Amino acid sequence: MDNLGWIAFREDGDLAKAAYYYEQALMLDPSNTDIIGNASMLLSAIGQSDKALQLAEYQVSRDPANALAYNNLGIRYRYIGKYKQAREALSRTLTLNPKFIGAEYEIGATLLLEGDYTNAAKAFGREPHAVFTNIGMAMTYYGLGEISRSFELTNELIGSYGEPLAYYLAQIMAFRGENDDAFEWLEKAYLANDGEMAYIIVEPLLNNLHTDKRWIPFLESIGKSPAQLADIKFNTKIPD
Repeated sequence: MDNLGWIAFREDGDLAKAAYYYEQALMLDPSNTDIIGNASMLLSAIGQSDKALQLAEYQVSRDPANALAYNNLGIRYRYIGKYKQAREALSRTLTLNPKFIGAEYEIGATLLLEGDYTNAAKAFGREPHAVFTNIGMAMTYYGLGEISRSFELTNELIGSYGEPLAYYLAQIMAFRGENDDAFEWLEKAYLANDGEMAYIIVEPLLNNLHTDKRWIPFLESIGKSPAQLADIKFNTKIPD
């Protein structure tokens, strides 16, 4: 059931089906920390952030040596604006696994949202995945007022990767207030069936789009408006 849930969630983009599979998986194996972690991510995607955080916290309490669990927890914190807790959890990820891909990027993204561009640049510079470094720096340069460097790096990312990086390019555009381009890249990400689109409603790097009159209609067009997500039933509870 866990594998079926993951396929529905990340490959098919069918959040309702994923919720069904994960609900069944948790009934069969309620204390399996891998299932709990995946269920936490799905809860974020359907807008149940409080429950998502509860499961992520339970996951690390039951598996405190699991770097992936702390990374999951850090992202749940970042999504709800608890930035200090996010950085602490992500730092724990790196203590457990200093080469963990993406953790420094998430720390950098958290610092960006806090407006600490200097330390964001340091975190992105430590990220072992060069693409994540460049995504982060494209936003950081803009925050630091180095506009031309931001655009140069963004153009390099587009030229080298294009649509496979569409969701992250949308974040860069949204962060810079370029809403037209951000929506274009989100549409490309959706058409490419990018699994990262699952988190569109909770990703704070897209916050600049939330007041745009196109935001809710776009979410409706891809089946992820708040009203549509509220119809998805996913009953979970913290295991004893």
